[in-house]
Amino acid sequence: MPDADRGKPRSLTLELDGRRVTADAFSRGIRAFSTLLNEVSTEFTGQAKSVDWTVSLQTRSTMISFSPEPAAVNAGKIARLLNIIHDGIESVETGSMRPPHFSDQALQSARELAELVSNVAGEVDAVRVWKDNHPHTLTMRTVKHVDSFSSRGSQDWGSVEGRLCMVSELGGFHFIVMDPLTYKPVRCRFPESLLGQVIRAFGKRVFVSGMIQYLGNGEIASVDVDEFRRFPNSKDLPGFLEIYGILGGS
Repeated sequence: MPDADRGKPRSLTLELDGRRVTADAFSRGIRAFSTLLNEVSTEFTGQAKSVDWTVSLQTRSTMISFSPEPAAVNAGKIARLLNIIHDGIESVETGSMRPPHFSDQALQSARELAELVSNVAGEVDAVRVWKDNHPHTLTMRTVKHVDSFSSRGSQDWGSVEGRLCMVSELGGFHFIVMDPLTYKPVRCRFPESLLGQVIRAFGKRVFVSGMIQYLGNGEIASVDVDEFRRFPNSKDLPGFLEIYGILGGS
């Protein structure tokens, strides 16, 4: 139960529950949740930076409370905004409807939060968002529902590269490739026949090609894998003398 809400202004509390929540998972969770809050605030008020979110961290826990302060919006709208965000997270998880004021980017941020649960080694066992001591839990169902809610701008054949950082069979075989430039996860669905190759490539840089589904804002939503390759380790690459020999040097 988020004690940070007691006796203080109403807030939303993000909980990353796990036995060994890494700094990487923690920072990704905060970044995704902050983006979600700002996106919904902008859509609801019709003005960017209309709400400032102050942060407080509960002692010896991975629960972070976000309290809204009106910057360019009527203070009376704050309670309604909190309900819209909390209820919207529930709608995404249950798949009942696309929540109002949730842009494609807000939905994608909810998706990123849910995908933390599928991380390796049980880094995050559960992701919850609390309001007034009432939690909503995000699971892999959120990932599935976001894909159905998001307005995809197009689909096309293409490829992505990055580090393979998660493998799961929940909701169908898929792995996550972390884009090295944007540091955003890309969900890649693959046939079971590739499972052995995928597991051996865990933690490595990989090349994936197939049918790419794009969100309305042009970001990649997912990839249906047709070709999969692992890039060789630097120690496996030929040295200068070997290359020289290949090119016919003497």
